[in-house]
Amino acid sequence: MAESVIKSLVRSPLTILVWLFILGLGVMSYLFTEHLIFEQKERVKIDTEVSAKGLVKVVNHYLSYHRLMLESLAEHHRDRLFTLASKGGYPFDLEAISSEIDQLFPDAVQFAIINHQGESVIGSSGLHIGKSCQLDIEHHVVKNNILPAQIKVHQQKDGKVHYDMVHVLHMGHDRAAIFISFSLTPFRHLMEGFSNSEIEFSLVNRDSVFHWLVPIKRDVKPLLQTEELVEGDLLLELDLLGSGLRVIGSVKPGVFADYALKVRLIVATIFIILVILLSLLLRYLNKAERARKMIEENSVQDALFNAGPTVLFKTSLYPVRRIQYVSPNISQLIGRSSQQVLALIDYDKIVFEGDLSLVEVSLETALEKRLAETTLEYRLNHVETGAYWVSDVTHILYDDSGEAVGLQSYVTSINAQKSVEQGALALIDDAPDAMAVTDKEGAIIRINNAFEALFEYRREELVGHSIEICIDESSRELFQTFNAVVMMENAHSKIVLGQDAPVLAITKSAKTLQVEVSLSGIHAVTGELSMVHTIRDVSMQLRIKEQMLIAQENAEKLAKARSRFVATMSHEIRTPLNGILGMSHLLAATSLTKTQQGYLDAIEYSGQALLTIINGILDFAKLDEGAVSLKLSPFDLAQTIQDSLKMLSTQADDRCVRLHYDGPETGCLVMGDAGKVQQILINLVGNAIKFSHGTRVEVILKALGQATDEAGRASYVIEVEDFGVGIDPKSIETLFDSFTQADESSTRSHGGTGLGLAITKQLVALMEGEVTVTSARGKGSVFRVELPFKRVNNLPEALPFPQSSQPQLMALEEVRPLKHQVVLLVEDNEINQKVIVAFLERLGAQVDVAVNGVEGLSFWHTNMSKYSLVLMDCEMPVMDGYEATVIIRREEQVIGLAQDKTPIIALTANAMHEDKQRCYDVGMSDFISKPIIVDEFNRVVLYWANQQKAPSSVD
Repeated sequence: MAESVIKSLVRSPLTILVWLFILGLGVMSYLFTEHLIFEQKERVKIDTEVSAKGLVKVVNHYLSYHRLMLESLAEHHRDRLFTLASKGGYPFDLEAISSEIDQLFPDAVQFAIINHQGESVIGSSGLHIGKSCQLDIEHHVVKNNILPAQIKVHQQKDGKVHYDMVHVLHMGHDRAAIFISFSLTPFRHLMEGFSNSEIEFSLVNRDSVFHWLVPIKRDVKPLLQTEELVEGDLLLELDLLGSGLRVIGSVKPGVFADYALKVRLIVATIFIILVILLSLLLRYLNKAERARKMIEENSVQDALFNAGPTVLFKTSLYPVRRIQYVSPNISQLIGRSSQQVLALIDYDKIVFEGDLSLVEVSLETALEKRLAETTLEYRLNHVETGAYWVSDVTHILYDDSGEAVGLQSYVTSINAQKSVEQGALALIDDAPDAMAVTDKEGAIIRINNAFEALFEYRREELVGHSIEICIDESSRELFQTFNAVVMMENAHSKIVLGQDAPVLAITKSAKTLQVEVSLSGIHAVTGELSMVHTIRDVSMQLRIKEQMLIAQENAEKLAKARSRFVATMSHEIRTPLNGILGMSHLLAATSLTKTQQGYLDAIEYSGQALLTIINGILDFAKLDEGAVSLKLSPFDLAQTIQDSLKMLSTQADDRCVRLHYDGPETGCLVMGDAGKVQQILINLVGNAIKFSHGTRVEVILKALGQATDEAGRASYVIEVEDFGVGIDPKSIETLFDSFTQADESSTRSHGGTGLGLAITKQLVALMEGEVTVTSARGKGSVFRVELPFKRVNNLPEALPFPQSSQPQLMALEEVRPLKHQVVLLVEDNEINQKVIVAFLERLGAQVDVAVNGVEGLSFWHTNMSKYSLVLMDCEMPVMDGYEATVIIRREEQVIGLAQDKTPIIALTANAMHEDKQRCYDVGMSDFISKPIIVDEFNRVVLYWANQQKAPSSVD
């Protein structure tokens, strides 16, 4: 039946016409369908281009802002950067830079301070700079250092991508740089924001073909050189601001195919039901065309402005500036929707009241001059924050007759930049130093409060005038020279005047000031070079410096006078004390009654107590003067502690105090000054014994693990614990002060000068250790000493001569080892003569006595060959022992006895380090201090009488 209908239709002329009409309509439908598809592609291409340009503008603005902030940050911290680049500075310098980076660059991954060789000196925690990043840094810092902040993109081994900025600073011939690495996350959000249902954007590295940094969800084929775009082709590539980045716009898969299929289905449907719905189809197509054009027009404007930072205004001019159109992104700028803004009608209603006259005058001026556009910065009214800074580029539209008929304004937010600028100006205003900003001609643009106070000018009196009005005529030439240097360096230098040569400034009242002037150049956003002058009045500093030098000289004189006084008093007290102790020692060897022996013991005890006080004062004076140094040698710390306790055992027994040692017996081998350690122990344990009658004192030694410090030293702790009267908390604060005791009454009941703990603290500090105390009244005290020592594996051999405690010295008087030997004694004090002669005769020696250096020389000239040694007092009338020794040594040199010199042993009550050293400097062989300790006297005399080498006595 269908075939018969077709045949009848074909046979009918109308049918032929219908077929021809249908055929023509089919061709037209096909052409119309292809036209729609082409238009869709063109629209998408236009959308892509407009959106891409907006995207590039946003990203470029983002990168420019980061670059500007990086340069501002570098200039702000110029001094710190150079200090840190040279491995100086303080921890708070790096913390200040890090904190500001965190505030200004929330998407920063890491940062580093770079030196002039392009090497990373210091940076953020976890800093890791890849090889390619390092090469770019070195290239920019070393070879291309005059460029602005560099932007480079890198991919890590794990596939993560980042971009870096490096800004180089110059100071003279020196360079430093700051390096910051940024995440690409913000760009990913921008790509997604600008993409829509038809197109998508991606970010690639220009240096590596289609190396996707912010990838899309499919593979993209290279850009085809064909006229027709194929689905998935790239529509557009745009470079970003010198960064090696490129924005790629592409069509999402299936967009064109889906659209073409939809159109063809509609046309096929229309073609099938053409006869029935032809009129409806035509109406639909017309309506669809109108809708398409409207969508196309709206999408262009939406894509151009809605996601970007720039807001478009179209306004009329007369009779008022009426708002005709505003882009939807106005809400991002002032917090009002486009409908709300259009409802205001008058553009002046959204302008901040304080800037309204500025906007009107600027527009009137542009109209009078018939300008094509005008640019202005002013404030709009924001719903929440009030005034909001914007930059307005307004194009003036003219008709064919040249009359202005409308305005098209492109408004962009600059509120963030203005906030930073105002913050910087606030910092300048509040700075303690006088600061002035000038243009490149030297005219003052701005001064701060400190500048007004220093130079006595009001701000309005100086703005527009040359900065040289505040520089004294004698310093202007120097000021101009250095100012020119900074200008030539194009803001890459900072110069400080007044450090080497004086710079004089002059105030409004003609008062002259000596100042330091810091000159540095900065570039504004507009590119204009300005100079920042920081002026500091150093007149007071110079006066203080002079006063400090005078005070230092006076302090040095006072210290020398004090040392001399202590030495003199020591000599004057030691000389008679030598007679007292010497005679008591000799008297003890005679037959005495029990009562006489008691008197003698009292004399000996009092003399030794007085000697202890004198030695304490001398030790404190030497420590306070810094004249004490450490004599390092290997020793057994455990054995030294036990030896010290043995020395104090008699004192402990007298006080009914039990001494207990808790620690290793031996094997604690370290490198240090055993004598100083023993002195610390005697002070601490001696104190504990004095204040712990009838109880016990414990000494504990322990090592703090195996860890060592940077010098390879391990820490050891010595604790001295007593169970005596204890110390109240208030007294602990001053316990280590000189001439101080926890209870002043203890000086009377226990004796002492109050110097023992002060000396202990200084000795511990000399050994780079720490001493602390914990105590409770009535419960006792614990003194804790922590000392660092290097560990050693073995000890040197013991000294060849026996110590005083050894049995050999106890039998010297019976052996009489100096029998048949003659000793020359040169001593002016009769009592000391008697004491020393008695000591020598007990050793079996014959003694010749001279009363001064001249007489001693006479004896030596006459009988030089018979003297085994010479005992020489240092302080004598007529000729002292120093001069006599110099003459003897000189004459020995002349007569050929330089290799067989007579031993000369110094006898002196001077106990300061320099006194001992002087004895050795003039040629004396050894040193015996007064008052004489018999065992030490015997040891030294016997040693030199037998021509053996004795250990040095110099501290």
